[in-house]
Amino acid sequence: MDCFYFVVTDTQNVEGASTDDDIFILLIGKKGYSDWLELDVEYLDDFEKGNSDYFQFFDDLYIGEPIGAALCKYGGNDWKVEEVNVFFEQKGKKYQDCWHTNGRAVAKKYNCWLIVTAIY
Repeated sequence: MDCFYFVVTDTQNVEGASTDDDIFILLIGKKGYSDWLELDVEYLDDFEKGNSDYFQFFDDLYIGEPIGAALCKYGGNDWKVEEVNVFFEQKGKKYQDCWHTNGRAVAKKYNCWLIVTAIY
């Protein structure tokens, strides 16, 4: 399947928002869902206060147009995520979904939560 998914996370710009913990995302699409995918760029300090981080997943994943996502964090630090954007492209067709955490997402150790608020 000639497609890719592009995930953008925005960390809040407040004190204590950053984390060095491991972050994973499960993408939910119209045709299924992914495995837990690690959000990590090698040799980059991801999830810093006020930053946007970018991650790509290619052909080995096909779940159709994204309709939801779940995040999971492993480690001892908090993480305050503001927003998650998921972009999907297949054969020139582009889709985008955005989920806001409404300021609630202060992830604690071994915490998973579902992002359900879609913005159109």
